[in-house]
Amino acid sequence: MPPCFRNAGTAEARRAKSRTTRVALCAMSAVAAFYSPMCVTGARADEYSLSLHHDGDEHGLHFSHPLIAESPTPDTKIRLDYFYANTSGEMSGNLHTARLEGEYAFSRSLSVEIDAPFSVFRPDGGPTFANTDNVDIALKYANFTFEKHGVVLGGGLEFGLPTGDDARGIGSNNVLEISPFLDAGLKVDRFEFVAFATFSAPLNDRGGENTDLELGWNFSTLYHFNERIEGILELDGVEVFGGERDGTTIVNLTPGVKVAPFKSHKFKVGLGVSVPLTSDQEFHTMTVLSLFRHF
Repeated sequence: MPPCFRNAGTAEARRAKSRTTRVALCAMSAVAAFYSPMCVTGARADEYSLSLHHDGDEHGLHFSHPLIAESPTPDTKIRLDYFYANTSGEMSGNLHTARLEGEYAFSRSLSVEIDAPFSVFRPDGGPTFANTDNVDIALKYANFTFEKHGVVLGGGLEFGLPTGDDARGIGSNNVLEISPFLDAGLKVDRFEFVAFATFSAPLNDRGGENTDLELGWNFSTLYHFNERIEGILELDGVEVFGGERDGTTIVNLTPGVKVAPFKSHKFKVGLGVSVPLTSDQEFHTMTVLSLFRHF
């Protein structure tokens, strides 16, 4: 789920979709959400927002899916992502990750999601490794109290299962992670603003003072050029507290686009490129290709 892509091929990135300057941005988004009545242009904005086909859901307020972050509104969908990254740091090389994501909405307010990634890592001057990464299971809740103002507030809980391999630097095969998160969405005319804040901590890490605690964030701006084309600009980051990576701050910028090739709008294709903005970084560049099928 929410929050930032986890670079599965490096020991630095057990957590991501996924995030750090995020707290400030999430707070800004929450403030904007509560004051949204001053920003939304009345009934005209509401009518326009609800008239668009948002990822196959035409009933009420719904947010389209960014590429790195998640949508704050529950959905029923299948998503397939392919990530290609030129990794940096101690384990530099080329990382290929395919991730299958399934989400089922019990109602418009509650959904469950499963992410199952598989990575192939080709380090510079070394043998190729291939393994499953950590499988994530998440529950997501959305509150529509401020729906008429174009605002949704929510959150949830995500569990990272130890289905990776520490020795290969792809996820972990012994650490179970728990990641509560908060999210907010604001829709103004053709714009959609989404913010996530995530706190990740290991439940069974015996490393004591070497335990890494991560505070992640993501802020996404999406613009509907028309009913078929969406432009996306995302910021994501992570702040690490404790352990060998204490004080690490990573921020990435991802511009991208999503296209609905068919009239039904239930199938969408997304493409984006992530670049790091900080000296601490998990990759030099990362390309993401996403396929969405909504039900």
